[in-house]
Amino acid sequence: EGLLGNWRKALQDSLAAQQLDPKNIKSYFRGAKAAMHLNEFERCRQLCAEGRALDPKAPEFETMLKDAASKEAAETEKQRKLAAAREAVEGPARALVAAISSRGIRVTLPQVRLDKHSRPFLDSGGSLHWPSLIMFPESGQQDSIEDFHEGSSFKDHLDAMFGPDAPPLEWDRQGEYSRQNIELYYLSHAGRVLDQEQLMEAMQGRWPESSAEWGPKRYGEQAAHWRRVPEALSLGELMQRGDYVVPGLPLFFAVAKGTEYRQRFLAEQMRR
Repeated sequence: EGLLGNWRKALQDSLAAQQLDPKNIKSYFRGAKAAMHLNEFERCRQLCAEGRALDPKAPEFETMLKDAASKEAAETEKQRKLAAAREAVEGPARALVAAISSRGIRVTLPQVRLDKHSRPFLDSGGSLHWPSLIMFPESGQQDSIEDFHEGSSFKDHLDAMFGPDAPPLEWDRQGEYSRQNIELYYLSHAGRVLDQEQLMEAMQGRWPESSAEWGPKRYGEQAAHWRRVPEALSLGELMQRGDYVVPGLPLFFAVAKGTEYRQRFLAEQMRR
């Protein structure tokens, strides 16, 4: 049976043979060999010791013990590497979950498709940095902030993106999206909040499967609405608001003040 790879059956058969004939030395050797291949190294040593007690001169058990020791060392090293690889992934994720939770930040499922690397990171000083998206719903375009430090204000980023030295938006033919006209909004209560276990998985790129129950609510105290982003706030301050839930990553919607589209956009919350 051992030659066929059925080491569990071989071990069981050898133990049964020992019950029938406790002096059957071959059953101890076969059992020890099967135990070694099953990585049951303590049982392998025990069976070798019992076999050597019956025949101290039998060389097979000494060889078996050396083979088992070598295999156990290799298996231990394999498990050490696997544990190190898991920790390399889980360690940073665990630190992220602790940082997010300690700040009172809540996270729900992404509203846009994310790749597995789209997650925040902690710098050496313990500050959170988030990849963020700004959507332009009027055109269907989007822009990204690859590194939004939690202490940075929205004003600083908007000044850089829409200031006098910034190139105009190609699709903004009328020049409506100027610095003085830009308004940012977020969707309050964007979805059901992940628990700690789900957040840990999400920070490793494994988000729960999406379903209707995860989405924003239309009615009740936690109904979703468009909320204007106060530009003086930092990202961290906004994320600690009671109605703010991060939809995978910080997601904001830009519209131009004084336009017909802005009126339609804000009217949507009345239909939610």
